[in-house]
Amino acid sequence: MTILQWRVREHYRERCASNMREIHFSRNPKMAQLLHEYEYVREFGEGVDRMYREMEEAGLPEPEYKTVAFMVHATIKNKKYLVGSESTTPQVNPQDKTQATPQDKILEFCKIPRSKNEIVAYMGYKDPRYFTKEYMKPLLKNGELVMTIPDKPNSKNQKYVTKK
Repeated sequence: MTILQWRVREHYRERCASNMREIHFSRNPKMAQLLHEYEYVREFGEGVDRMYREMEEAGLPEPEYKTVAFMVHATIKNKKYLVGSESTTPQVNPQDKTQATPQDKILEFCKIPRSKNEIVAYMGYKDPRYFTKEYMKPLLKNGELVMTIPDKPNSKNQKYVTKK
């Protein structure tokens, strides 16, 4: 899941993704100032190092950066994944057991048949296309979630229910 994205000024482009921890500059000064005024920022210039430190303490992998055109995308994973197996299997941290994933919440909510709009609203999303692509399609594909009218997937009366 990409949660950070920002435009890179032309003269920072080469340094940004590869030297994220060494080069300290405000990548979005107006946003930094706003967050500082609302006391979400403790100290200017500490964000990237603090993110790495806290992720390491939580046993999470380092962020992955990708520069595309003028944008830098940071992918931050909230679980450790084993690399090299055919299917990527998450490793379970003690804190993972207490936090329900979005998929778990969907499956719990859909114990009774629900429309796509009901599910999207329950989960707090506004864009049903993104939500369907990211959450519902994988659950439908692996058989954990099923359609009540499978022969008419685009029916306005379509509902989804957790497979028992």
